[in-house]
Amino acid sequence: MSSFDVAVESLITFSQSKVIIDINYSLFTSLRTVSFLLSQNIEKIPKNFDLILLKFLEHKELSNINASMIGQVLSKLYSKTGTKILDFVSTISNNFNYPKEVVLGIIAKSPNNKIKGHLAYFLEHISSDNITCFRRILKGGGLFLLPSKIIVHKFVANAVLNLSHHIQNEVVKTLPILLKFNFLNFQQIKEIFSKLYILPSAPKTFAKILLWQEKCRLESSNQTDNDSKEEKKKESIHEITKHQNMFKFVCEEILSFVVSPSQLKVVSLMFFYFLKYFKPEDIYFNINSLLAFILT
Repeated sequence: MSSFDVAVESLITFSQSKVIIDINYSLFTSLRTVSFLLSQNIEKIPKNFDLILLKFLEHKELSNINASMIGQVLSKLYSKTGTKILDFVSTISNNFNYPKEVVLGIIAKSPNNKIKGHLAYFLEHISSDNITCFRRILKGGGLFLLPSKIIVHKFVANAVLNLSHHIQNEVVKTLPILLKFNFLNFQQIKEIFSKLYILPSAPKTFAKILLWQEKCRLESSNQTDNDSKEEKKKESIHEITKHQNMFKFVCEEILSFVVSPSQLKVVSLMFFYFLKYFKPEDIYFNINSLLAFILT
């Protein structure tokens, strides 16, 4: 038997076990082998193998890393046989637990439109501390989830107030998705950022948000100025950054967060990440704005 066949047989055997704690390591080894070789051996997968994997999710003791591996394997399976995604939704809806949330997040962000219509239901049932799953659901569902905007707002508000820095840091990472799909507007994003700016992911994330905001504004302005209805080609980030007001806008927004000397470190990091999006010639093109920012 090949290593792939051995791994598949091991997973079938493990799925019949009532205790999962002691086999988490062996389970991971088999899942990793199956995941790695799946694309080459999809025809060798037993019928209803996805249901075998879903059995593991009933065990609350299942480790997060194994739940993630199961999600990756299922994602590959469903990409080949998309109709089974409905079986997945039906199965995980019963006794929804943390391992199922982990898998759902991975499936949700995969390019499978058949699950998008079901994601709104899970937004109301995921754990308040599972921001990663929340972010992946929003990323996968996109505009499909706009009718659930109130639920999204409530989830974010509760997470911001959470005392855990890990959860707050995950909220910061979610802000670009919230802005991109219009769950929150730019002013609301700024208000959240003003409370969480000291977190490790904040400077890099907000630099990205500022660029996105100005990109959208410039594109909107270009469409307004153009009377023709011909669709314009999207400008790359480097083409957009050649606009002089790009530097001016971002510099002003970054400086608006300087209320006390203690915030200078965060502002400096934010500006550093902002500059990384630019080519050297773009920076030279906007040297006046750059010098004004430094002298300020």
